[in-house]
Amino acid sequence: MRIRLEHSYNEILMAGTQDIYLRGLSQMLDRIGAALRISKAVSERELKVYLEKKSRPELFILVSPLINQNSFSILNDIYGLNNSSRILLMAEDYELPMVFSFVKEGVKTILSKSCTEAHLIQALNSLHNNTYYFSPAFADIVINKGLNSLSLKGKVKLVQISEREKEIIRLMWKDYTNKEIADLLKVSMRTVESHRNSIYEKLNVKTLGGIFKYGLDNGIIS
Repeated sequence: MRIRLEHSYNEILMAGTQDIYLRGLSQMLDRIGAALRISKAVSERELKVYLEKKSRPELFILVSPLINQNSFSILNDIYGLNNSSRILLMAEDYELPMVFSFVKEGVKTILSKSCTEAHLIQALNSLHNNTYYFSPAFADIVINKGLNSLSLKGKVKLVQISEREKEIIRLMWKDYTNKEIADLLKVSMRTVESHRNSIYEKLNVKTLGGIFKYGLDNGIIS
């Protein structure tokens, strides 16, 4: 089932140094109807000028490498401008220390820069509902580095892989074809394909290697 966007913002401000990436992100936001107006700042200076104008977008999307572990003053500027503003951080998968630092500073929603449209919609819905949402690569580090100490237990929206999907991952690991999986589980090939597509989407991966890495990291396969 396609995930629906629950809320459209009046204005979203994207801030990042990679103009091509911001253009692609803007197109994705526009495609899902995320905002009436999408603005961008392509440098820290542009972002600060924007903040000095006292503009109050409902959502700030902060994209690395413009945003890094030394950018906490930007958070203070944003919250000082409008403490009801929402912040979405987008980072590379390897930037885990920065991710955890921003979680400690109160950022509730963090996505991988390679996120799918479905993950972006889930993140925007979580922001609207004032709940936590992290891409799979970041959820693990938040948990492993002290979820309890941040009082986030039970609040973080993690990837939910069903028991049937875990079963299919195990069979994929054994190199079963879709037809063989369907025959073994006594379901249609279309059902198997639907489960496989769901696994790819939930994990935000595009290859079998990504699925198998998740399975190995989480004890689903060995």
